[in-house]
Amino acid sequence: MPRVLLVTSLDTRPDEAAYRKTLLEEAGCVVAVVDISMREHTQSGADYTCSDVAREGKIAFREVSSHKGTADIIEPMLKGCTKIAKRLYEDHSIDVICGFGGASNTLFLSSVMRTLPFGFPKLILSSSAAVPAYAGDYYGFKDIAADSIAERVCTMTGSGDAP
Repeated sequence: MPRVLLVTSLDTRPDEAAYRKTLLEEAGCVVAVVDISMREHTQSGADYTCSDVAREGKIAFREVSSHKGTADIIEPMLKGCTKIAKRLYEDHSIDVICGFGGASNTLFLSSVMRTLPFGFPKLILSSSAAVPAYAGDYYGFKDIAADSIAERVCTMTGSGDAP
């Protein structure tokens, strides 16, 4: 059974996270969810909460959530998520890492994924995956697969050409 680490922000994407987790489980995967939210919320479903991520990054989550912007506080959350992902990889507890979101989450996810070894499966679903201006920042020279959510939605719904 493939073991998947699913990383996203449950404060803004709880329904999407639950949906993707269900799809993966129905496909025979065991899924662990990491919540990288920067704001307090009441959503459930994370195996590793945003408070756990903050703690791994050596900061209290209330300090993270009290900041007006995320730019000044993203580093400890990034360190915390990276620690969790690396520990699970080193313990042979995951077979793939994937995540989804917009521009900020994509940059966050690619930063975490770049710390894992070349050849370890990595996938990002992003509304901004196909934006050429961001591609170098997102993926660099690593082996991260990406797919555009907007393109998939347009294709699946028949709503026209993808942006």
